[in-house]
Amino acid sequence: MTTQKTIDDFFAQPNFAIAGVSRDSIKFGNIIYRALRKKGIKVFAVNPNTDSIEGDKCYHTIIDLPSETKALIIVTPASQTASILKDAREKGIKHIWIQQKCESKEALVFADKMDPVPIYGYCLFMFMKPFTFPHNMHRFFFKMSKKYPH
Repeated sequence: MTTQKTIDDFFAQPNFAIAGVSRDSIKFGNIIYRALRKKGIKVFAVNPNTDSIEGDKCYHTIIDLPSETKALIIVTPASQTASILKDAREKGIKHIWIQQKCESKEALVFADKMDPVPIYGYCLFMFMKPFTFPHNMHRFFFKMSKKYPH
């Protein structure tokens, strides 16, 4: 179960990897990648189909990531998420966020057996400061509907 503490612990990590970063700047993985870099956060891109993203080195798999990788954001097709979770567990990455709509039933069954359980069912931008439109509006509606973690 996702709590505010789980989310705070996730964002407290010194660096992040993003599985599913696209070379296309309008794709969500690329948008997250650029937003974290703009904040001065060290980010590792993962995409099996390219050697670089936004001029930075890109890793082909989770297993290839540097050992210093502490957190992972998954922004892949749902059919790939379970495999990525298994690689993350093998790599020892504990703090994982499965971006909303990237979950599969198989991935969630696997995720719920992990310790700690990855964050899922939420958009990362609803919790990333500063809160900006339209994500602050989503945040407001989640709070109003009592779906917001506490």
